[in-house]
Amino acid sequence: MTEELGLERPVLAGYDVGSARWRTSAAETAPASYERIGVPTVVLWPEFDPLFPRAWSDRLDDFFSDVRLRFVDGVGHYAPLECPEIFAEEIVGLG
Repeated sequence: MTEELGLERPVLAGYDVGSARWRTSAAETAPASYERIGVPTVVLWPEFDPLFPRAWSDRLDDFFSDVRLRFVDGVGHYAPLECPEIFAEEIVGLG
């Protein structure tokens, strides 16, 4: 698809809307290594997220093969809205 769009190195930014899936997955066995997301990924992990405790961040390597974790202090569940500067900084850094 990137070829069809003429994109050489696209950067995708998203926000989790699959809370139930993550919570279910976090309690299960990690996927096989070939099933992990293999593109460079940055995860912003808020300090005050009531759905995703920071303790769960130790499982990121189970789901991503190339992941960097960045804790964001003073932020709740809606990181892109509560810290848009940091969100944008990470997007620009990947581009």
